[in-house]
Amino acid sequence: MIACEIEYNRNRHIELIQQSAFNPEVQQFRADLRACIDNELHGSEDDQYAETKFAQVKQILDRLRGRQEYIAEDRRWRTLVTNVRNWFQFSASERWNEDDREYEHYSDSSGKSGGQKEKLAYTILAASLVYQFGLE
Repeated sequence: MIACEIEYNRNRHIELIQQSAFNPEVQQFRADLRACIDNELHGSEDDQYAETKFAQVKQILDRLRGRQEYIAEDRRWRTLVTNVRNWFQFSASERWNEDDREYEHYSDSSGKSGGQKEKLAYTILAASLVYQFGLE
């Protein structure tokens, strides 16, 4: 959860909530990437270890490139797994400053007016910039 200290409405602030997206293909891709660097810091002089890591990386690269017999399927998969917007789901919780009770929860901006959607989008953008650059 990412807390945002920017006042959203009078006496209320926004907390951004990040969750891993539940898409099995994205989850598997991320697990495969982690497996490629698993134990990287300690490594091994063992040739079998090096061959295993090479095979893991090659398998991912072959699929990203598009295997001859699966061109269309791999293109769809590549588009899905390389778009990091598919890796996470975000929601926002508008909370009272005084006791941190939730006022409203936003899992998307549907049902909101244009101005409300814009305000929420700009608040999230500002919070992400503050977080990314460690601004006070």
